Amino acid sequence: MFSLVAGVACVVVVLWLALHVLPVFPIRNVTVHGNYYLGSDQIVEMAQVPSDATLFNNHSSQIRDNLLADPWITSASVHSVPFGTLSITVREATFDAIVEVPPNASSSSATIWAVSADGLWLGQLGTGTQSMSTLSSSAVSAQASPTLSVTPTPSPSPEPTATPASSPTPTSTAASDASSGQQALTEALSSGIENKPRVVDTATVVPVAGETCDDEGVLAALKLVTELSDDALGEVKSVSAPDAETLTVTLDSGVEVAFGSLTDISTKERVAARIISEHPDSITYVNVRVPDSPAWRGL
Repeated sequence: MFSLVAGVACVVVVLWLALHVLPVFPIRNVTVHGNYYLGSDQIVEMAQVPSDATLFNNHSSQIRDNLLADPWITSASVHSVPFGTLSITVREATFDAIVEVPPNASSSSATIWAVSADGLWLGQLGTGTQSMSTLSSSAVSAQASPTLSVTPTPSPSPEPTATPASSPTPTSTAASDASSGQQALTEALSSGIENKPRVVDTATVVPVAGETCDDEGVLAALKLVTELSDDALGEVKSVSAPDAETLTVTLDSGVEVAFGSLTDISTKERVAARIISEHPDSITYVNVRVPDSPAWRGL
């Protein structure tokens, strides 16, 4: 009896080792879930799925670490699905604003960066001279692989323009910040991300992807954006933020609203809206830094 048990145990061990070492049920298809800004093929590129990944040896920890190295990804899970499919589920950072960064020590020209609600630099999207329509039409190249295909899954509503299922060869997650951000923007702009407010007049900002912004003006602008009502936010084109005490919002209509500091934002918004509604098509500037004593000028 002992020899029988030992023999069975030996077979089980050998079988286990064989399944984890030999290329049995290799991973040939990847499904991506939870993505909205990033395309499924782009996430697979970030994941760098090893060519020897199998159903029983999917390198999940390595793949997860590769994904989390990119600031666009805040959480990721990886598991195999019989037979030959790898399922990746991600959660992305919240993309709340675009920051125009003037030339600095790291860049000789103005650049455009994506920033999350909590001030995390997500990546460079392009140069300051590019229009949003130009950025939205920028192409993202992908190399084809004969062994790995990507199956995109439905995105949350509203749904971004789908990236056709393709077979990108996984590449290094040490890709440039600009590449990561541009990929995300290309996917997201078709869903209205081009309407996100721009933070401008940021004199001393030096962004680094994956690091938290420490510029008081930018942080104040992000806070202002979160405190505005949805109706008001929908009309915001840009926020001038040279510092935390001199915030000025430019609306889609061209009207400038000087908020000053972050105090009494809801009251300031209400006063500005009333003044604009009382002088339709004639207001060009409203000063509500002191909401009890507003000022305005028109055409």
